[in-house]
Amino acid sequence: MKSYPVNLKLKDKKTLVVGGGKVASRKIQKLLQSQSIVKVVSPKLNEESQRLIKDKNCHYYSREFKVEDLDDIFLAVAATNKEKVNKNIAHLAAESGILVNVVDDYSLSDFTLPAVVDRGELMIAFSTGGNLPALSKKLRKSLEEEYGEEYNAFLKYIKKIRPKIINEINDKQERKKIFHELTNKELIELFKENRDAAILKINKIVGEKMNLK
Repeated sequence: MKSYPVNLKLKDKKTLVVGGGKVASRKIQKLLQSQSIVKVVSPKLNEESQRLIKDKNCHYYSREFKVEDLDDIFLAVAATNKEKVNKNIAHLAAESGILVNVVDDYSLSDFTLPAVVDRGELMIAFSTGGNLPALSKKLRKSLEEEYGEEYNAFLKYIKKIRPKIINEINDKQERKKIFHELTNKELIELFKENRDAAILKINKIVGEKMNLK
């Protein structure tokens, strides 16, 4: 089945993670990074999960899953080591129209969680359709080496000047040409070596087209 790739905005949305092991902790961390309100339900937690529940946006319930845990939930993750419990969560979520992911069971999931290279303003996500997660992990490590933190710094700066380019240059083709010039890999890598020099170069590219000083 072909899936539809999408990036969800989860800020202030109520999400649920059932489970407290290694896999669950990874899901909790990602949901907290998305600024959602995370409800965690599990009788036990591993060390990493114990650290994560201290976050102000995380609420922990030390017990087994209850049907009521799905009340007002936008998205749920079933990450226990009990197949029966995970299936029950999936069916209940489906009945309530709640998006659900069951770890290691694609057939019961509304969505899968891709491998991600997160560089702040730059996010690269990819998936092997659940067929070979080891390949996703290998690709992620490779891309993490290729796309460093300089991409985040670069895109944050572009975020500042982009509105000015759009507002002051009416010619759509001219704007397109500027943005194309700003994608130069050497320019982006210069952010890592010499940020000030990179900014001067960017301003020169933009300034020449906008008659800026």
